[in-house]
Amino acid sequence: MGFLVFGAAGCTRSEAAASNDSSLTKVQSAKKLRYGVIVGEEPGFIRGADGEWHGYLADTAQEIAKELGLEPVAVETTWGNMALDLKTDKIDLAIGAQPTGKRSLVVDYTTHPIYTNYFSLIVTSSTRDMSRWSQLNSKDVKIGAQTGDSTLQPIQRFAPTAQTVMFDSRDKGLLALQAGRTDAQANTLLNSLMAAKSRKDLRARVVVPEPLVAAPSAVMVARNADQSLLHAVDAVVWNLNASGFVRASIVKYLAEYGITEADLPQNAVL
Repeated sequence: MGFLVFGAAGCTRSEAAASNDSSLTKVQSAKKLRYGVIVGEEPGFIRGADGEWHGYLADTAQEIAKELGLEPVAVETTWGNMALDLKTDKIDLAIGAQPTGKRSLVVDYTTHPIYTNYFSLIVTSSTRDMSRWSQLNSKDVKIGAQTGDSTLQPIQRFAPTAQTVMFDSRDKGLLALQAGRTDAQANTLLNSLMAAKSRKDLRARVVVPEPLVAAPSAVMVARNADQSLLHAVDAVVWNLNASGFVRASIVKYLAEYGITEADLPQNAVL
């Protein structure tokens, strides 16, 4: 009569070996690194006519994969679904999200940011002064934002009585702003510049209210007791940031849309 051999935890040897595989070993075995991409989020994610993904966030994710000796594989997601897609093993990393306490309950972030962005507003009216966050603190003010992103953080902190209107895409929020259904659209600076510059019909301008609130963009990976993948990705991110790779990529793709460093608000340095 044959017997199965169990380890101390009550599992077979093969199960024990599988459970001991590190998070880094898992992606190395697959030889692929699946990263999240988001439709309509240019210039961070740009899908070319050939179906290939480019943009400063996509390029950075691809460079991370290259440095780890893996094939980058793009998987469509949304800002709202990124954490869930990591948790359910649909993607291996999500790039470009701002760290929040809520997300950190289910995912892990790199210690080093990819780059530092800033929270900002896209506005079309010149009649209301929005140079300070506190000036939005009125129930008569309506601020649009995209579901699942973190751009409402300064609104919730400095202007809690303002009304917030959520949209499931950036374009829907901009249409509401153009129609006068909101007074401003909350977004990070690079996305705000992109919207204001590329949508001439908006006749919009970008405001970075005071006090300046930084929005560091990091890489998320699935929560795992073994953090070997997180540490490896963090080391690559640190190098890409310090070497100027990410900044050069940002400037390159902004330029494709006619945005130069001269377009940056004076109180926000990239």
